[in-house]
Amino acid sequence: MLNYQLANLLKIAEDTQLDQINLAEVTGIDLGLKASYETAKTERSDLKSLASQRKVAEDQLKVTKSSTLPMVSATAGYNAFGLQKVVTVTNAAMVGVGVSYDIGSLYKNKREVNVVKNRIKEIDENLELLNDRVKVQVQQANENYMLAQKQDVVYHQAVDQAVENYRITKDKYDNGIADTDDLLTADVQQLQSKINLAISKANTIEKYYDLQLANGSLNIK
Repeated sequence: MLNYQLANLLKIAEDTQLDQINLAEVTGIDLGLKASYETAKTERSDLKSLASQRKVAEDQLKVTKSSTLPMVSATAGYNAFGLQKVVTVTNAAMVGVGVSYDIGSLYKNKREVNVVKNRIKEIDENLELLNDRVKVQVQQANENYMLAQKQDVVYHQAVDQAVENYRITKDKYDNGIADTDDLLTADVQQLQSKINLAISKANTIEKYYDLQLANGSLNIK
């Protein structure tokens, strides 16, 4: 069953034996892949999301700040006046600039500015924490993937040794040198080594996808 499940997971022939599976030859598995913090910074959706939130907050801050500026307007009108015994002017144009403040609105906008500033500060703190977490995840993913590959090599060797041990024990059994218990023990060891190898390969694949996730190459929606 393990043999079938692993072959199905790797999209290879279902009758492929565990000790014949070479992850380096499996399509879609890159044994040389490494995660990097620089790649993660530009590819990870969680970092992108926080960066987008910060950009929106910055734009909101600009809009809110602009609302605190006084209203400036041009004024114009006509007037009539006279200087006694000198001149009389009628329909004289009066042009000027008017400045007005809405005290209530200014107070409200100042409060909104502080709210947005606090929001940006909160996002920055979350970004810093997330960046630190991403660095750890990237480092850990690389180490786990490398360790899984090394374990796979060890389990391959264990299978070879168990298969050879069974062959020797079987020869001894056929020649009357080993008994049934010896043969059964060697057979169980051979089976266990293949089970361990299957688990090791599945673990290597899992660590491969963990690495992609840490790197931002695999986004879970």
